[in-house]
Formats: sequence, C-alpha cells, structure tokens
Amino acid sequence: MTIRIAGVLLGMCLFNISMSAFADELDDTQIKLEKERPQAMLIVQRWQLAHQNKNAEELTALYADQVDYYHQMMRREKVIANKSLFFKSEKRKFLSQKIVSTISINSDGNNTDDEDGADDSLRAEFVKQVVMNDRAQNYPASLYIKENKSGLWQIIAETDDITDSNLGASDDSRTVIRAKFNGKQPQYAWVNSRNTETQGSCDYAQQCSCYLWSSDATVKPIEIPSCNSASLNILSGLDGSGRDRLVLLDWREMGGWTGIHLYDIQRGQWTQAMNMVSTHINQLEVQKDPLVVPEPGKPGYVRVTAVDFNTETEEQESESRVLPLIVLPE
Repeated sequence: MTIRIAGVLLGMCLFNISMSAFADELDDTQIKLEKERPQAMLIVQRWQLAHQNKNAEELTALYADQVDYYHQMMRREKVIANKSLFFKSEKRKFLSQKIVSTISINSDGNNTDDEDGADDSLRAEFVKQVVMNDRAQNYPASLYIKENKSGLWQIIAETDDITDSNLGASDDSRTVIRAKFNGKQPQYAWVNSRNTETQGSCDYAQQCSCYLWSSDATVKPIEIPSCNSASLNILSGLDGSGRDRLVLLDWREMGGWTGIHLYDIQRGQWTQAMNMVSTHINQLEVQKDPLVVPEPGKPGYVRVTAVDFNTETEEQESESRVLPLIVLPE
C-alpha cells in the first residue's frame, strides 16, 4: 500500500495561504456562481428526466454542437445516436436512472477556455444510479455546462469517475479505487465531500462531511463528519476472509490533524474494520513507511502509527499500535 503523501501534503498547505490577497476575486466568483447555479441545476434536472423517459429529442436540446463525451470529442448528433442505442440495447437492457446524491455545482471548467483565458463553464457533480438487466449500479458523474453566445445553457462535456479511472484520466481530487471489499465481487469505492449546511461543494474554510460510496447500489453511503476531503488506498491479505480493506485518511478543516480509518463491507454494508486512529501532517512528513501495515505473524491484526497531543508537554507524541480487525458475526 502506498499513501500518496505528496499529493495530500500539497492540499494541506492550502491552510497556510492568506485569504486576504484574493478575497475580492473570490467574492466576485461566488456572486457569479450564485447567479448561474439555477441555470446549471435546471440543465441537470432536464438531463436526468430525459434519461428516465428515454427521450432523445429532449437530450438533443441540452447538448452543445461539440461535446467532450467520455473523453471523445463528438458532434451532438453522434452523442444522441449513442444515447439512443443505449436506451434500446437488449444485451444491456437500460431500465432506469436516478440521481441519488445531492448535486454540487462548481465554477470548475473542462479546459474550454475562452479567447481571453477565462473559463466560465460550470461542473455539476452527483451520483447517478443506473439500473440495467435488473442490477443497480452507482456512478460518480459529472456534467460540464456552459452558456453559449446566444445565451443558451448547454452541456459541453459528460463523464463519470469510473470511466475516467479506466481511461487513466482520473485526477487526484476525485479518486475511485476498485477492490473486493466484501471478499467476493470487485466494486468501486470513492468519497465526495459536502458542505454540511448547504450540501454544496466543500471548501477548506467550511464545515464539511465526507461520504463513502460504493458502485454497488445495495451498499448505502456512510458519512464521515468533520472531513473536507479524503485519500483512499487498498490494504489486502489481512486475514482469511478474502476482503480487501479500504484505508481512508480524512482531511479536516484546521490544524493538520487527520483520522486513519479502515473499512470493508460486511453484511452487505460499509463496516468500520478497526477503531479510528488520529495522526498529523507532521508525522506524514517524516514517516516513510505506510501508516497501516499487516502485523507479522498475527493474521487479523494491523500495526498503525498514531499521533496524539500531550496536553501536559504541549507536544505531539507518536506511538505504534497493534489493533485487531473488527469482524461482525455472520
């Protein structure tokens, strides 16, 4: 298991940046986003309804002339043709689609810069649940939406993180990983974060929660409170169950503290596989070994490096702990 420490350390450095230098620009961006968000939300709702009704004509009105469709540039007519084939396929029979998460809309483009260098497209992120051949699957999906020169809001790009990962196009902020978390079938896992007040996108200055999802729609997402973002890795071979474990580091609002979590899927749902252990960014900077490793000679146990704050000495203290895996009775 390799924890991508460099990437998460870079994210944590944002806490040390002064907000005053770009406060005015941030306010202007937020005001613009608040004005445009209802337009983007309406596009997403129409897109969802068109899929539910298998309405290719409605979809035609939603897409731009050129669309970045799952990392292939296509004309609108080709996109609609693909959608129509998908709706009519008998081999992979499409039964329904619905959005099962909140919809987060950000001022985040898809490299569709205007001539002046400004990128005014919006990114709508949500989890869609698609039922094909009587099997429901979750996908972390994205639509990129932009106003054209005629003032019409249209979809300029569509993708999902699972396809991105398979194509090698996934970015570090939205990682999906695949493993046998239940010890049987491989499935994808990912985390999204939401502002606990607005259920919109999460910034480091806000109170947020993270939500751990599975591509298996029967596995319900779980909430990780006080979490602004998370990094994920896989730990295998800890016992004879065949279950891969998900190592999750939750990144919090302030102070450089993070929690080390271990999850798997038991009884069909996400289960905490060990008690959460706290650590600090300072430990990540000096530790070269993984934070969680199998304990040699003790199947079903892991060794974790924990960091706590000693209130008497007012210093951080690290400790190596051996913890048992939590296994629910069948």
